[in-house]
Amino acid sequence: MKRADADASLAPAATERRDRVALWTHDIRAALSDVIGGLRLIDETALDAAGRLQMSRVRSSGEALARLLDSALRALPGEVALSQGEPGNTNLCRFLTVLADRWTGHAAAKGLDFELDLSEHLPQVIRVERTALERALGNLLANAVKHTRRGKVRLRVELCENDDLCFVVFDDGPGFDRDLLAWMDGLQRGSAMPGPEEPGAPGLGLRIVAQMVGLLDGRLEAANRDGGGAAVEILLPGSVWRGPAGNAADAATGMADLADLRVLVADDTATNRFLAARMLDVLGAEVVCVGDGARALALLDQERFDLALLDIDMPGMSGLEVIEAVRARHDGLERLPLVAMTAYETRDWRRTIYDAGADGIVFKPITDAAHFATALRDFHERSLYRRGAGDPAQGASGVLVDRAVLDGLLEMTGPEMREELLGKVADDLRAVRDSLSRAASRSDAEECRAQTHVLVAVAGAVGALGLQADAQLLNAAARRAETEALPRLAARCLAGIAGLLNVVAEERRKAVSE
Repeated sequence: MKRADADASLAPAATERRDRVALWTHDIRAALSDVIGGLRLIDETALDAAGRLQMSRVRSSGEALARLLDSALRALPGEVALSQGEPGNTNLCRFLTVLADRWTGHAAAKGLDFELDLSEHLPQVIRVERTALERALGNLLANAVKHTRRGKVRLRVELCENDDLCFVVFDDGPGFDRDLLAWMDGLQRGSAMPGPEEPGAPGLGLRIVAQMVGLLDGRLEAANRDGGGAAVEILLPGSVWRGPAGNAADAATGMADLADLRVLVADDTATNRFLAARMLDVLGAEVVCVGDGARALALLDQERFDLALLDIDMPGMSGLEVIEAVRARHDGLERLPLVAMTAYETRDWRRTIYDAGADGIVFKPITDAAHFATALRDFHERSLYRRGAGDPAQGASGVLVDRAVLDGLLEMTGPEMREELLGKVADDLRAVRDSLSRAASRSDAEECRAQTHVLVAVAGAVGALGLQADAQLLNAAARRAETEALPRLAARCLAGIAGLLNVVAEERRKAVSE
């Protein structure tokens, strides 16, 4: 049989194996998502201190497992990688806090103390392959906890000489034997790793650490401490953790700083994903990209994000469906800031997106990084306000109305039409106020939805960002028929309407006097 014929005869079997793998990976991810989602539903306020500690441990371990599982599954036939394992931005403090949550619980289970010791002047964002750093530190901490019978395990992170970022794990265990220390020292001189059966061979955990540190372009050092115990250090040179573009904050001078945000980008077009990820990367955000809505929803189940940027027009599960699915949740995920990406700027389409529960819209193509950064920061702050931060009569940054939006609208209208426009805004607000007040008193979800549909558009047009966010929240509750929440949410909207009517009245007085 010719080679081509043999390959053809194997094709059906290969296709069948690929399909079986795809089904298995789908079910594995779904089951893991259920575990993590179930943990989110547990009311930690009902637990004692020890219970909350173990809950943090299990939740952090579950999220780490999800990332490791995705890294493993994406190598299987028929799988699409979530990322290429390339360095990306990582918020250092958040990364270390999650790691500490996990290992504090592990240490406590053995009767040990765990300490996270952070020096001053640490960088806010580092550029590394997150999973590799997580695996390296995780295996070092696992070894430290395993070999320490009493006392403490400590993770010290500091910025050392020559701009090295140093992660040091200290333990109160028995220390390393001489052969193992010799092997660790030999790594710095390029020595090959001994086989598993050779004298001085490290265990699997240390072998993984060495491999991950190599992937990070770092160095691994170890020593026994005076008085007992061991110290193992991972050093990342500044040229590695800062990345080729230098400090993100320096590169993004004059732009909104997104270094505190972890952003999920979902778009079926590789070019759009690349452009959005590159802009977010320069702005300091930590970015994860996926190519479809179903994967985006699965990842939102498995990991924590501060904002999701969703292409509305993806095939299969669209971004609009992802937004609706998230807003229909009752496990806390429904509060996640969601921003839509679309190329269509029609009024009806905007209303459809906002009715689905989006916090904002970014129009493609995205070409202006500064505007993009400002918009995402604004949408994120609005959503924080929508979740309950701040005074109901104030906007996302303590201001009822974004003056730039309102002044731009009034200038576009022109002096001769200004008073007429403001009169129509006031009429719309009063009509919504009266109807919404009646609907809330009757817990009429359908009428609340209809009135907030109008209020979202009017508030957004004049820059009343806090009121717009409240209206979106009430609209989402009305669509889910959450009647018990309607009076409370409506009261926030009514307070915002009252404040906005005062602003409109003042602007009308100015228009008449000019």
